[in-house]
Amino acid sequence: LEEANVTVIGIFCTCFNDQIKAIEIIGKALGADDRASQLINYMQNWYNQLRDKVKNLSTEQKPRVVVVSAYALVKKGEIQLYANTSFGKIVEELGAINIALQEFPSEKWPKINEEKLLSWNPDIIIFLGSSNYVAQAVNVSVTQEPWTMLKAAKEDRVYGIVIYNSKGAFLNWGPRIIIGYMQMAVVVHPDIYSDLDWVFEAKSFLENFYGITLSEEEIASSMVRP
Repeated sequence: LEEANVTVIGIFCTCFNDQIKAIEIIGKALGADDRASQLINYMQNWYNQLRDKVKNLSTEQKPRVVVVSAYALVKKGEIQLYANTSFGKIVEELGAINIALQEFPSEKWPKINEEKLLSWNPDIIIFLGSSNYVAQAVNVSVTQEPWTMLKAAKEDRVYGIVIYNSKGAFLNWGPRIIIGYMQMAVVVHPDIYSDLDWVFEAKSFLENFYGITLSEEEIASSMVRP
């Protein structure tokens, strides 16, 4: 492309701040600096608000969480976790403890057996994946052992969040990930973020920045409960 005199921009993001920088670069490249600034301000303001609410929590106030691949569980019968990955780190940014990240700090997607899961006995279970796999994984967690033996299942703290390119998904690389942060926030600390209406924010965000209108039902379907 460069040989054909086509301008090429390569962007690789690994964290929230990378995405802010990427939007700034793309805005300049497209001559849309003002629009990019509006988007950056929205994302940065919300990111700061979410982080500020949990920045002073003690270790005892932080729930212990496992973030699980819905696909691996449904298709392979494996317990594969998000540890040292972008999505695995989000829960810690929002005032929770990702058990897998603490136990396997240098691994991205470690696999554990059922005995290890039982020994961890997490407070919260979050399944990530496409809508179909997430729904099936959530169902497994409330109908099959050892999942039903866990504190998270007993206390109704099992959640599924649809990710990547599924319709209505927000937890993915790109500006919409800020809504994914909101989803994670209300999952790990529903009390602290009790005033956060993430569905309303998502609807407004899509309309204002993407020119897309989705119903509240379509948006809400990106989070799955038993």
